[in-house]
Amino acid sequence: MEITSRDKKILSVLSVVLILVVFGNFVIRPLLAQRSELAEEFKEKQQTKETMETAIASIPQKEARLKASRADFEKETKDIYPMMESHKVERMITKLILNCGLSSRDFEISARPSVSVLTPYIESSLAKSLGVKSSGDSTAEDSSKTAISQNVLYSYPVSVNILGTKANAKKLIDKIYADYPSIRIVSYGMSSETALTTSNKVIDASTLSLVLEVYMCRK
Repeated sequence: MEITSRDKKILSVLSVVLILVVFGNFVIRPLLAQRSELAEEFKEKQQTKETMETAIASIPQKEARLKASRADFEKETKDIYPMMESHKVERMITKLILNCGLSSRDFEISARPSVSVLTPYIESSLAKSLGVKSSGDSTAEDSSKTAISQNVLYSYPVSVNILGTKANAKKLIDKIYADYPSIRIVSYGMSSETALTTSNKVIDASTLSLVLEVYMCRK
């Protein structure tokens, strides 16, 4: 079969079309896909860069806020004891009792402190620095952010029977109220009676049953 010049032209055109199709599928198309991927990757890296720049720019402000919050926290908790072991708490309270002319017995204290949560008073400087909002504020932060504004307190429950005169027992109670803000008197009861010594001297023999909570925090 003889190939005419017309057939040669048609074959030439088909060859060119085939070459273009092959070139487009195996060269141009992968290049376009790669270019699209590079553009998307560049966009993601640009967003990451902007996020990091924003975070870096906010560091001084966050450090200043943290420093102010720490200063306010130290001011608000200056009267609260640092963390202590139970035997040190027992020694401290026993010394306080002895200094008031009394003696103690049946001293009970837990081996480990219990955990409670302190939320600063809404109008205090610490609450304002930490961003604590009132319960009625519709713009209050979610629970995860509110938790940041709370500071953990630890407390040792203490119960002790104290022997001595009624006057010294009242002196002890007044002293705790006035001079020991980190010791809370949960409850107390007093029984008073008189007793005779071996020399037939009448003395006041009162018993003060005292339940306390000693508060501490990590400093």
